Amino acid sequence: LLIALESIMGRRLYIVQQGIDLAHFNGKPFDLRLTVQKDGSGKWSLSSWGTRVGASGSHITNVASGGQGLPIEKVLRAVFAEQYRSITEHIYKASILICEALEKELRDIGDVGLDIGIDTGGRPYLIEVNFRDHRLTAEEMDDPDSWAITYKKPVYYLRYLYDKQNH
Repeated sequence: LLIALESIMGRRLYIVQQGIDLAHFNGKPFDLRLTVQKDGSGKWSLSSWGTRVGASGSHITNVASGGQGLPIEKVLRAVFAEQYRSITEHIYKASILICEALEKELRDIGDVGLDIGIDTGGRPYLIEVNFRDHRLTAEEMDDPDSWAITYKKPVYYLRYLYDKQNH
């Protein structure tokens, strides 16, 4: 297999990701988009989260590819009613740990978008980290307050950094 792959890939490097049997909402695959940011005290916190539900017949959840954003509570409660609280708690804690781990290797990050897949058993998987986060809209998340804070929190963090540097 490696020899066959080398003939296709050449010397280029690739990342091979484990396949995830994504859970479905109304027969469509979905994943989560989380915005995790540093706040005015320099600590990581979850600013917003929502689901991206793929178009009918698609394996892709991107909104740009025909998917749609929906509130996380609407989707996860419908799919994982009894596991809803434990899944969301696990995802919240994992998102903070992921950002803390990234920060050890990458300097000066403070605004991260995490794509998290949930498999059919309710287990979360990190799909991708985005440093130029494409936020779901307030309408898609049905939460204008958390959407607005995703644009305010970086300013609070910058103020924290400024104060820290000048005191």
